[in-house]
Amino acid sequence: MDLDMDGYVDPYEEAAAEGDSDDPDEDDSDAESDYEEKSFGLLKSGKHRVRNPDGTFRCPFCLGKKKQGYKIKDLLQHADGIGVSSKHRRHGRERANHRAFARFVRTDPSFAEDLVGITGIQGAITTTPANENYSANGNGKAKANVDTAGSSSVAAKVGPPQEVERFAWPWACVLAAGAGFNAEDYDATTVVGRFLRKHTVLQTIDEVSKTELEKSGEMVAILASQIEEKNRYLQDLETKKNATELSISRLEEDNRKLHEAYNEEMRNLHRRARENALRIFQENENLRIDLENKRRELNLRAKELEKMSAENANDRKTLDDQKQKTKYDNSELELASIEQQRADADVLKLLADQEREKEDVLARMLQLEKELHEKQQLELEVERLNGTLQVMKHLEGDDDGGDIHEKMEKLSERFEREKKRLEDLSGDLVTKERESNDELQQARKELIKGLEEELNGRTAVGIKRMGELDEKPFLNACKRKYGNNEYQVKAAELVTNWQEELKNPSWYPFKMIHVDGEDKEILVDDDTKLKFLWIEFGDDVCNAVKTALMEINEYNPSGRYVVPELWNFRKGRKATMKEVLKYLFSQMDTTTKRRRG
Repeated sequence: MDLDMDGYVDPYEEAAAEGDSDDPDEDDSDAESDYEEKSFGLLKSGKHRVRNPDGTFRCPFCLGKKKQGYKIKDLLQHADGIGVSSKHRRHGRERANHRAFARFVRTDPSFAEDLVGITGIQGAITTTPANENYSANGNGKAKANVDTAGSSSVAAKVGPPQEVERFAWPWACVLAAGAGFNAEDYDATTVVGRFLRKHTVLQTIDEVSKTELEKSGEMVAILASQIEEKNRYLQDLETKKNATELSISRLEEDNRKLHEAYNEEMRNLHRRARENALRIFQENENLRIDLENKRRELNLRAKELEKMSAENANDRKTLDDQKQKTKYDNSELELASIEQQRADADVLKLLADQEREKEDVLARMLQLEKELHEKQQLELEVERLNGTLQVMKHLEGDDDGGDIHEKMEKLSERFEREKKRLEDLSGDLVTKERESNDELQQARKELIKGLEEELNGRTAVGIKRMGELDEKPFLNACKRKYGNNEYQVKAAELVTNWQEELKNPSWYPFKMIHVDGEDKEILVDDDTKLKFLWIEFGDDVCNAVKTALMEINEYNPSGRYVVPELWNFRKGRKATMKEVLKYLFSQMDTTTKRRRG
């Protein structure tokens, strides 16, 4: 164990060095004494663990601190320092606990061996056994008994030694601070006795306590004076602080006013700069506009001068150009006229062929009607002759029966020959009629194909797409139902959906009725789809769908797709070839007159 106590700090000196003011919240002295006694009793009873397993010591009242392992010297320094501390963060109970802990370490016998060899610590004493004699001086022995007050004679080291003596082993531990020696050892003539007499004083416990109390009183007086001085110093600091705060507040107010004035001045400067910039920009814009106008005026004048200087040349050039253009236009007109004449000739030829074919068809039809009439007359004659033949058979018994029978055979032969001739003629006529109808239908198809762009719904005679829905009723109905925003889109969707529905072969809302001895197809009024359409969109839309249905059923019932047809829009029916040709001739005459005019 090291006997050098150079690193030891006196707790009273530490308390005097701190010199802080008392905490206003600390407990009074009586309460601290009560806390100290209670804590000392708990330590004596063993409620607190002080010794660590590794031989170090711990403070039972500082469990939350990181350091939990002290040497005995450091532990005493820690307890004494907090016990006399006057810092504001130290409460009275904490100080009392640490004072009790320091007293417990110094007085408890379990720490005697650990305190051996520690010099310079106040209160590190060694008591003599009870009823042990001791000598008050070096001339004789004195006997002292332990009284009820607990005072006894001890060999105590009072105060630090006058000089530091170091001994070789084992004297370093044996002669340390007089620990473990009695009065006989003190009065002995040995080296130990001489050392004890030189460095220690023989005192009783009461004397030691009195000395300690005197020193404590002196220390308390010193600390009280220091506290008072520091309180005065704190008051001076408080006064200076208040004055400084007042000065700072005034400076802050002045700074704020200066800052506001600076900001206001900067805002004014920015505003004036912005106004000046806008004014300069506007002036520059006005100057630019004036310069642009003057430049444009000068350019116009220059162009006028150039135009006036080259007027004659330009006029001559313009006249030549116009002549060339007129010549070119005349040639173009001549070519166009020739082409038009050729087209007119082709159309006239086509129309003449159509007229001739039509006349041939009419002549054939008249011939067929005539031959049909003759056939009917012959059939009537045959019926009459058959009746006569039947009558004559009943008269076979008469004299003229042979002649009649011969006449009947001749008539029958004649009838068979005529019947065969009429059947052959009828077959030829039917074949020719079919060919004529095919040619006529082919001519209509060619007209539709060639005139589809020229003939439309805006002309008197045009091409109508049979089975195609009329969009106008759908637009009106959707406009009433959906408003002006999206009615066109809704109408287009509705027309597309119903046009696809018309192509569906599984939907056939027709029924057959017998009228005037003929079978006729009519629409079913209670069809589910038509009834739903009528409820949702009204009569116009429903009638448009019905019209398209009847047109498809008439013109293309098998394919159910739209078929173009020549149509007389004024009369609302299918146009004849005569009406189409007449309309085309009138249009050609109008076009020719416009070109000539």
